[in-house]
Amino acid sequence: MNKTFFMLVLVLLFTRAGLVEAADEPDAHLRATLQLALSQHAITKIEKTDMPGMYAVQLGGANWVYASSDGKYIFSGKMFAVENGGLVDLTEQKLGKARQELLAAVPQKEMILFSPKGKPKGVVYAFTDVDCGYCKRFHKEVPKLTDLGVEVRYLAWPRSGLGENSVTYSKMRSVWCAEDRAEAMTKSKAGKTLALAEKSCETPIPDQYKLGMELGVRGTPALYLEDGSQVGGYRTAKDLARSMGVL
Repeated sequence: MNKTFFMLVLVLLFTRAGLVEAADEPDAHLRATLQLALSQHAITKIEKTDMPGMYAVQLGGANWVYASSDGKYIFSGKMFAVENGGLVDLTEQKLGKARQELLAAVPQKEMILFSPKGKPKGVVYAFTDVDCGYCKRFHKEVPKLTDLGVEVRYLAWPRSGLGENSVTYSKMRSVWCAEDRAEAMTKSKAGKTLALAEKSCETPIPDQYKLGMELGVRGTPALYLEDGSQVGGYRTAKDLARSMGVL
């Protein structure tokens, strides 16, 4: 009798746990409805928001939209919370976390690093184009940043796109295929001609370009911090270091 009672209690506990877990998950009907309407996107996550009846929907890596609980209404844009008389950007919090994870997943050996002596005080990810005027100006600030203890991690984002018809893409392949990529980056941005990369040389440029598009990069330089926050385009070393709390 005791054994039967014990088994009954276990069944009830596991059933309750399952109900709680199911209650925490978004309705499967909502996912199906959204996936039908957003068929060109992959829905990677659906989360409840603090706003009653509203869900946050992650499309791919760093793209979020919002949907009503029945899936009838979808909107993109910012969601703010009013806290202590001010506004908290809830959307940026989600975007920042997604960017942080995506950038951290890029192997450092696939980027071009300009590192300070000793342990870095901060990190800046910079999507760059070797022919971009403001990218060239930013590159002149890199030695100042490293002197201030900031590490710059370059990712490739040729504005003219990928393929043989893109002169910039060809130049950036030469940079990424060079034996000393940091030196090649400096030379290329100074207007010097590099030897053409061998056709057999494979680079991470297409993947980095795709990542930039996913993060919303539409121009260069596009700068991000290690926590995923976006800090704009061209910035002077002092201005950037100050915003990072390094100065």
